Amino acid sequence: MATDHPLRPCTVAIPLLLMAVAGCAQQLPHRLVISPVAKDNLNFLYNNLRVEFAFCAYGEQTRQLVWVRRVELPKIIKATTATVEYGYCHGRDFLGYGHSHPEPAVCGLSNIDVRTFLSDKDKHTFLVCPGNFLSYNRKEVEASLQGIVVMAKAKPINTTAARR
Repeated sequence: MATDHPLRPCTVAIPLLLMAVAGCAQQLPHRLVISPVAKDNLNFLYNNLRVEFAFCAYGEQTRQLVWVRRVELPKIIKATTATVEYGYCHGRDFLGYGHSHPEPAVCGLSNIDVRTFLSDKDKHTFLVCPGNFLSYNRKEVEASLQGIVVMAKAKPINTTAARR
């Protein structure tokens, strides 16, 4: 199928490539500190909700430290055990959005999480899992995907011609 849009052939390849590397976007060398009240609130929500929830993280950052001083809930539009749709957060000390993964076996960024984070302007994304509070920054996620981005931008191979 011919198209005038230069990125159209990659729309199928990029999600597949992101699925392959979503597990590579691991927490890297910065330290996450969460205030006791924020931690208690996140633990309460995690232990009492059976669907994903989103939150807004506020605080400050240095080169090697992310300090979450408080969390707020944005407007939750829709939530299931695998997804959450939510409204916007704002504020001078806004660090980024976070969400939970209710399934204990899925404690890492999914391909949708990576795509959403990279399409936003946020500096950080946060994930709450059983006993874990994870923080990822833009540089870490982009670095883990560096080779994939190069592959995704490459011209697709015409597999139809090879079959003839």
